[in-house]
Amino acid sequence: MALKPEAGSFFHKIVDAAKKFFLIKMKGFEFDKMVLMTVMMEGTHDDVKRQSANLISVCASHGGLNAGAEAGYRGYFLTYMIAYLRDFGMQYPSPHPNIKLFVSVFLMASTGTS
Repeated sequence: MALKPEAGSFFHKIVDAAKKFFLIKMKGFEFDKMVLMTVMMEGTHDDVKRQSANLISVCASHGGLNAGAEAGYRGYFLTYMIAYLRDFGMQYPSPHPNIKLFVSVFLMASTGTS
């Protein structure tokens, strides 16, 4: 949701509210436990159609949903932004050898766990 621009019109706000209602009330998803997967497929048009159909089938068999191309573009953008920020941050001295360790230590410190 952070990468999604704020809805401008009343109609967009209604559509977004309906989507949230569907996910939470109808499908039983919990926003704090949801996972989003972004997949980039390569190959011929027929290969991509076949891969997409297989992936949607596997997701559906586990209760997942296809969020569509727009959400995929936002997820792909977010993946690259995280990588660029990581690379930028790694140019500076840090007591943490990688971003995963840094985030783990930060989360433990903020929650009071050890």
